[in-house]
Amino acid sequence: LTLRVLLTKSPHVFSYKAGQNHLTDWLQERTNVSVEFLLYEEGEAAAQLEADLSAGADTGDLILIQMDRATLYRRGSQGALLPLNDWIDWYGYGMKECLDAFPGSREAITAPDGNIYAFPKGNLVGLYPFAYAMRHWILTDFLDKYEEATGKGMPATTDEYYAYIKWCVENDPNGNGCADEVGWTGAEKRSVWYARPTDFLMNAFTLTNQDGYYQQDDVIHCAMVEDSYREGLKYLSKLMEEGLMDPNYPTNDENAIKTLVALEDGRTVASGSWGGMHNAATDHRIRNDYEIVAPLQGPDGFRNSFYDHYATGVSPGIATIPATSSKPTLAVAWMDTMYDQEVYWRGRYGEKDVDWIVPPAGTRAVDGGPALYAWITINHSPSYSYWSPTWTPGMWNRYGSYTTQAQPATDRIGNPIHDLELSLYNATRLYEEYVIPCALPPFWFEPDMVEQCAQWKQSIDAYCRQAITAFILGERDVRDDAEWDAFVAGARSLGLEEYLAAMQTEYDALWRGTLPEVYVKRPVRTA
Repeated sequence: LTLRVLLTKSPHVFSYKAGQNHLTDWLQERTNVSVEFLLYEEGEAAAQLEADLSAGADTGDLILIQMDRATLYRRGSQGALLPLNDWIDWYGYGMKECLDAFPGSREAITAPDGNIYAFPKGNLVGLYPFAYAMRHWILTDFLDKYEEATGKGMPATTDEYYAYIKWCVENDPNGNGCADEVGWTGAEKRSVWYARPTDFLMNAFTLTNQDGYYQQDDVIHCAMVEDSYREGLKYLSKLMEEGLMDPNYPTNDENAIKTLVALEDGRTVASGSWGGMHNAATDHRIRNDYEIVAPLQGPDGFRNSFYDHYATGVSPGIATIPATSSKPTLAVAWMDTMYDQEVYWRGRYGEKDVDWIVPPAGTRAVDGGPALYAWITINHSPSYSYWSPTWTPGMWNRYGSYTTQAQPATDRIGNPIHDLELSLYNATRLYEEYVIPCALPPFWFEPDMVEQCAQWKQSIDAYCRQAITAFILGERDVRDDAEWDAFVAGARSLGLEEYLAAMQTEYDALWRGTLPEVYVKRPVRTA
């Protein structure tokens, strides 16, 4: 049996062929199916797939190239992709196990026409740290000196946070005689993980997702034009006006943050917003010198930890079957074997007992449960062990990185080790205490509305982010009513109300009731 599979060629993989790639060999031995690879060049894959699907060209028996919901719906409704509903019901034993593990799974992968065009991709069972990533970190050394000098400890409110960074900027806690301390830093660029000032800090004033929207009581809102968001901007502009924020944050990238944080042996930045310490420091000692800050309480008593509910369950995966496939039954049966955890580990980390191992019984994982795997090497160079360092044919990573063996405190020669997975796990457990569900679902939109909605979203986002930055920097006065009214009117002139209505229409039809009213903390893993 041979299956022709289309995927993107990775520069990190020498060969995909049987006998030259360990993952290919293992899958062939496991399934008794040989794979013939059709390869698109990286960087051209999306455009080439679009062209080939339009032309009805040969795209093999199975496509392993990620398509967004809009593309899946458009191509599926045009007949270029097979509906998979019946195939999943007939042959999808692993797929149905995955779907049954998460509430709302079928809604998440079903297009508005009722069809499923991509096989489900399952996420972690239990805690998923990436869904709570609007985090904030504080320099322990400065915090200790602040507590010693003032008797005050870890900030719990926006006023207390203001007092802490003001003290750091004004009292030379690094002791170099220079006024070089920075109260807060981050980045406007989305290439840095949740580093905007309106990510973590805005959660003390209003509900908001990363794009400035939220849902409450089944109604979708744009936080960016509401009074509570304005109050948050007033607070941020005050911090900037008093010299407590990094004025270069709009142009910072990750390297700029790391350079700033490393100054004076890691004793310059009092605090910052980013997803994890790997975003802010290369030196593991400096990473360990920061600790997580719980969500702050705002002046009205509000605080939230943003939780992306829809990132935690099932989504349309990388695998689709083209309508021209000559072996759809084989493709479905082969894909159903990809829901075993070992497929993910081999596809992500490489060869078992060479790149990763199953640790001895009794080994503890990051989350305190039994360790399920441990890295030996992490492949980021050309390899024969997998198909890509950034994706895997494994469709359900039910046991995530927090089930890996915990790192030691130091390496063999005594250098500190920052256990990133442990850091993120502990931060997530802290942030669970403050979650108010408000996330928006990943909308499909009808084919005739996709381009219009994308244009609205892009135009509104560009306009609002430019204005928000200007308000924070003091280039526009957020306290001036006329200035604020002009900003809101500008957003509405770009189609904000129409965009909200389009989201609400789809939400009412497909998503109503899928967001829990109250967050329930995830149980501690014991097996």
